[in-house]
Amino acid sequence: MESTATILRSLRRRWPLLVVTIAVAVAAAWVVTDQRPQEHRASSRLLVGPDSSDAPVDSLRAAGLVGLTYADLVTSQSYLQAAAAEAGMSGDLDDLREQVTASTNENTRVLTIAAEYPDPEVARAMVTALTQRIIDVSPRQQLTFPPDRLGPALVPLPGTVTVIDGTDLPTEPLQQPDALLILLAGLVAAALAATAAVALEMAPWRRAPTNLESLQHRRFLGRFLLVPSGGLRSFTNRRARRQAEREYQLIVTKLQHLTANRPLDKLAVFGAGAEDGSACVAGELARTFARSGRDVVLADLTGDDVLRSRLKPGGVEHDVVTVDDVVLELARVVDDEEGGSVRYLVSDAVRGAEHQARTRPVAELLADVGDLVIVVAPPMLLEFGTLLIAESVDGSLVVAGDDSESVDGAAEAVDLLRRHGAEVLGTVVVTANADADYPKTGAVGSPSDVVADRGTPVQRPTTRGHGR
Repeated sequence: MESTATILRSLRRRWPLLVVTIAVAVAAAWVVTDQRPQEHRASSRLLVGPDSSDAPVDSLRAAGLVGLTYADLVTSQSYLQAAAAEAGMSGDLDDLREQVTASTNENTRVLTIAAEYPDPEVARAMVTALTQRIIDVSPRQQLTFPPDRLGPALVPLPGTVTVIDGTDLPTEPLQQPDALLILLAGLVAAALAATAAVALEMAPWRRAPTNLESLQHRRFLGRFLLVPSGGLRSFTNRRARRQAEREYQLIVTKLQHLTANRPLDKLAVFGAGAEDGSACVAGELARTFARSGRDVVLADLTGDDVLRSRLKPGGVEHDVVTVDDVVLELARVVDDEEGGSVRYLVSDAVRGAEHQARTRPVAELLADVGDLVIVVAPPMLLEFGTLLIAESVDGSLVVAGDDSESVDGAAEAVDLLRRHGAEVLGTVVVTANADADYPKTGAVGSPSDVVADRGTPVQRPTTRGHGR
């Protein structure tokens, strides 16, 4: 199922490739078929046997059999080659038999001789020559003395031939551009384009999708730089980017391991300070979970729209859903190729939901519209609301910078949450790299940063710098 979803999403992202390839193939097939030599068809119709309706039945039946003989004669080697030499039709015996046909009906006794050729004059001459040869070999009327008559009478024999329709010069070609060939070319082009699209999406050298990152204009966890237009243009350090991806994958793997006995449906990401990178961590975790096929819903409960300012959900597709009479507006910011998605709950909807559903936390409301809810909670100010958020989710992460004040705050937050029975899955420390002029998640994902043992104290990173 996941592979099918991957293929469909790849085709949807590469639809211009499909359209252009099919259009080019159809146009090329049309030109090729249109420029092929157009065949012209000439024909004549002969009546074999008596042309009178009161002829004896035996004579009519014999005429039908003679018509079959004439049809075989028309397509015989001697007849075809002689007529072709006379008419100027080129080709070997097999070609001539493809271009010339003779058909008859035992009941109607009508023999039809037809020839197809690019030159209409040659086609008519070929039919005329074959018709004349049949006339030449057919018998004439026979002089007999019927017993019921006083004198002799001319009686037509079963093999006599009467021309019904002569051979006219064909003026219109037989076929227009071959629709079946054009359709086949389009289907083959579609299959090749689809294969190429999937191969491009799955190529090992292809960088991971950056839909989420392209919606904001800031350095995102120090992994790469974005130009003002929002599009990805250059990397400061590709190796650092791949390292960050592995680190977040490690975090997700550990979260799944810690929640192996129960599903992880609701996750809270708490910050230990005002500028701690919790929105970055939540967004990147959402994208990583989406790659594993999860439908993730992000919610920013900080009141500062930090996540909204980074994701820039304006101008993207919006979904409006109603849960317990609460109207929720979701901005779809990522559709991942592995079948998952990331949707962002706009801030106005969050405040409205909190106001209208005081008895049910926002995280529980969102659980009805996505299979994984990630809530970005306010910095740990030891507020009562923070504990309510922590109690409404399946687990919490605490994000801290690598300065001592932020790490101390994270340690206090973890202690507070655990003392009140909240499920703390670990801490994420966003560090800075002293060897580069951009932030980097140098320690994120290492065993000391995501604490597997809930009783293990927060480990301070060895790298020092200005973390965001």
